[in-house]
Amino acid sequence: MPAKIYYRLPLIIFLIPPWRSLAALLLGLQPWQSLATQSIDEHIVVSANRSQQQQFSVLASTEVISQHQIEQSQSDNLGQLLDGVAGIHVASQGGGGQVQSIYMRGTNANHTLVLLDGIKIASSSLGYANISAINMAMIERVEIVKGPRAALWGSDAIGGVIQLFSKSYQANEGAAALQLGSHQYQQAYSGFGLGDSDNSLSVAFSAEKSDGFNAYQTDPFEYDINEPDIDGFKRFSTYSNGKLTIIDNWLLTVNARKEHSYSDYDASYPDLPCFSEPAKTCPVFYANQQLEKNDSIKISSHYKLDWLQHEFSYSYLKQHALTYGNGIDKQQGEQITTQKHQWSTLNHYQLSPHVTVALGAELLKESVSSNSDIAPSVEGFQSWQKTSRDTLGVFLLSQSQWYDWLFDLVIRRDDIDYIGSENSYNISLGYQLSDSQLVAISQSRGFKAPSFNDLYWPSAGNPNLRAETANSKELLFRQRLLLTNIEGHVELVLFENHIDNLISWQPNDFGLWQPQNIDRAEIRGIDIALTANHQALSHTFALSYVNSEDRSNGKPLMRRPQKTASYQLQLNFDRWYASSGIYYHSDSDDVSATLPAYHYVNIGLGFDLSDQVSFNVNINNALNQRYQSAANYIADRRNVKLAWRIHF
Repeated sequence: MPAKIYYRLPLIIFLIPPWRSLAALLLGLQPWQSLATQSIDEHIVVSANRSQQQQFSVLASTEVISQHQIEQSQSDNLGQLLDGVAGIHVASQGGGGQVQSIYMRGTNANHTLVLLDGIKIASSSLGYANISAINMAMIERVEIVKGPRAALWGSDAIGGVIQLFSKSYQANEGAAALQLGSHQYQQAYSGFGLGDSDNSLSVAFSAEKSDGFNAYQTDPFEYDINEPDIDGFKRFSTYSNGKLTIIDNWLLTVNARKEHSYSDYDASYPDLPCFSEPAKTCPVFYANQQLEKNDSIKISSHYKLDWLQHEFSYSYLKQHALTYGNGIDKQQGEQITTQKHQWSTLNHYQLSPHVTVALGAELLKESVSSNSDIAPSVEGFQSWQKTSRDTLGVFLLSQSQWYDWLFDLVIRRDDIDYIGSENSYNISLGYQLSDSQLVAISQSRGFKAPSFNDLYWPSAGNPNLRAETANSKELLFRQRLLLTNIEGHVELVLFENHIDNLISWQPNDFGLWQPQNIDRAEIRGIDIALTANHQALSHTFALSYVNSEDRSNGKPLMRRPQKTASYQLQLNFDRWYASSGIYYHSDSDDVSATLPAYHYVNIGLGFDLSDQVSFNVNINNALNQRYQSAANYIADRRNVKLAWRIHF
């Protein structure tokens, strides 16, 4: 691969004086004298290449958040859990149940693909996943793959992939938990497993509620509102996972989810009536309550031989949202339903001890519907111009290892109804400098297909939109820390991403505002992640620098802090632990304001009453800082959570 691909990336380090010495140190590391090369506890990841692979040998930046880490954080939403990960910034529009936006490596909020047990959960109408609707008590593990992975997963994976895996239990195993906290937060959880090692079923239930706090705070002005109320949420969730062994090397699995939630939020434009019927209250402007139902199921067949692994799966996702309130009855609220059917086949062939090839194909059928007028400002009953589309994707993956060289190649083609075809690829070359060091370079192309709202919203959609495309380059260095009494790893990544055909709202030739492919963005940055465990102490350090530029005006992209950092420390002693974390985000621009830099501190304390029973308490935003990650949305002040857990 030509060296000039990365000639600009290393300059990023030396343009940041405080990082110069750290970068030089990391890039100049020599192999440490280790006690045992394989003594470090390795994570197995599946999201990077759609197959099980040791995390150290993956030629992409990956992170794994374990069930233990999720429980200790007591996060009631995914955004809170991700905010300390290098390269990820989460903008929250209030507390639990409110909108959260993930900006991975400076890309847009809809440029990160979110999967739940392999199911794409992004809304077909909006084009992004509502991550605040996910009950974290149900999640066992989170895998994060940074950088474009569209060649493997298709649309949306421009910034990266986040895959959530729901909890499962062995036969006669189970757990129960109770959490209490500020704002009258309450959660009860239970889960258990049935069957044996060949045939099993896990079922989990959770009920969760919070009174919340005032999510949106501003001085009223024209086309704005200040509702000094509290914005809470309620959620009931049930998840199940099953396994049925047909013969020794053939089994069936099923993952099912039913999640129903209610949330309060603040209305948008209180003084803007329906244009066609001025006396009528417009739900889209006045509503401040939402009911949401998310139901999904995935059935998979797995067949395995020494040289072949075959998987065929079918998944179904239904998302239903009803907005009402502020004088609008449920029967008159806006209802939108989206559905996804996906069929997928994946075949891995072991051609030799050094070469693996995979062939995959996916058919995705999407549809949107509403039994209400989705554009009340336009006369008559309005719906989308088109309400369904199909996407067919096929891809080829080749992985090889020769001595210390590793090579990955993925090519993919997607044919999308009414939009056209998109070609994606990923090329990665890695070299293992030693048993504890890896360096890799990669180049990728990804895309994001326009949503139904972008294309077909009445009087505002633009059916001529093309897919957004991204070309990315990356240089990765990974080092195991294997010293006497110290284990961990350090990872440094330099990246560059050019995004074209970005969709932006602009007036067309007739003066009407429509989404159009006119923007371009350039993003360059560096991520540094470090973990080190020394006897009773565990250290986690994350540092990111992202320089994003909107090429149409030369300004930084909105809601992207240039610098983020976090440091987490945990002390483990016998049956108890204490933890603390400090998180920093530099200033950033938003639509109506510049958001000042902010930091906050979290503190935790836990105690194991026995091998089965544990207790922990977390104080979030312990210094009671007032800050915003989205304009006019004030983050929660100091708050406390208590949790009791029983494992049996």
